[in-house]
Amino acid sequence: MFPLRPNAEPSAISRALIRRSTRSYHQCHSGADQRQRLTAIWTPTGGRTAGEAERAHDKLIRAGLLRQSHSGIFHILPMGYRIQSKLESLIDKHMQSLGASRVALSSITSKKLWQQSGRYENLGSELFNFQDRKGADYMLAPTHEEEVTSLVAQSVKSYKELPLRLYQITRKYRDELRPRHGLLRTREFTMKDLYTFDVDTAAAMQTYEQVQDAYASFFGETLLSVQYIIVDKLKMASQGGETVNLSTLDVQQLGQVKKQIEEELEHLTQSFAQLHAVQGKFKECQRIVKTRPGSIEGERSVLVPLTNSLYVRGELSDPGRVVVDVGTGFYVEKESSAAELFYNAKLKQLAQNIQDLEVIVQRKTANVRSVEDVLRQKVMAGQASETR
Repeated sequence: MFPLRPNAEPSAISRALIRRSTRSYHQCHSGADQRQRLTAIWTPTGGRTAGEAERAHDKLIRAGLLRQSHSGIFHILPMGYRIQSKLESLIDKHMQSLGASRVALSSITSKKLWQQSGRYENLGSELFNFQDRKGADYMLAPTHEEEVTSLVAQSVKSYKELPLRLYQITRKYRDELRPRHGLLRTREFTMKDLYTFDVDTAAAMQTYEQVQDAYASFFGETLLSVQYIIVDKLKMASQGGETVNLSTLDVQQLGQVKKQIEEELEHLTQSFAQLHAVQGKFKECQRIVKTRPGSIEGERSVLVPLTNSLYVRGELSDPGRVVVDVGTGFYVEKESSAAELFYNAKLKQLAQNIQDLEVIVQRKTANVRSVEDVLRQKVMAGQASETR
């Protein structure tokens, strides 16, 4: 889904229709960095056309965001790196709200640490192993649990230093037997990891809830709809996540599951409202492009908003051309007909996203009802046993 900035004001099109705006584009709020022209960013897109069997990562290649250099190895190009950097900045914001500190652990890790943890025997065939000139064994890290645990064990001396939350966004390496699915299964990939250390299980579960809220806020800002898998958190903490049979949960656990799903529903409802708001703004942009104000000489004079209540007089330089905010921090000048097609495509995509979100909301609502039914049965069974 494309990035959206529903609260931007004044609108990109309003500013773009001023004569001076065709010469320079700038942020409307003070202290902001100047916007870059799209032509200033190297984006190799030529020579590639869409095919019937085009996959998701093929679209990224055709758009000039990345290029494949070898099997399972990709180069991130300037536009792709710009998008990745924005996502990382958003991740930083929400991780810092948790009190997490960002680290960058070395991509080279010790084979000995992995042998001590017992994971080397299980994953040895998928690891890139090498020796230095002295014969010491090292690996390219596929993940960093061993290294960060060793680091904290050497550094933390008292329970008063906990909780400790560390995260990183770094390159990882895995010798995939059959790299496939574009960026989803590669030999080199970027991964975000969060490592938390707490004094006991209760504190760890509290951290889990806070982390979950942070991720929900992150996805809320991206306007992406996400699905959570209901798991037994105690088993997840010790064995890894697994789906749960509701009938095996006690009343307290069912109450927690119900609360979790209701919170997810609230978040999804907010996302639903945001999508509708953006849809309304795009429809207004589409309407303006269709009517092409200023087509008559006497209609070229317009009022341009500087703030919610401050306007200046302006004049349309060319009613047949507009400058469109494409959603990645760039403005692109388009003919009115091309801009109309652009907004038609965006509205179609938004309509599909809203429809998909409706399905998720309905499913979540059904999940709440299922939990409520099982919870009611458990409560009634408990009351019946007490009266005997």
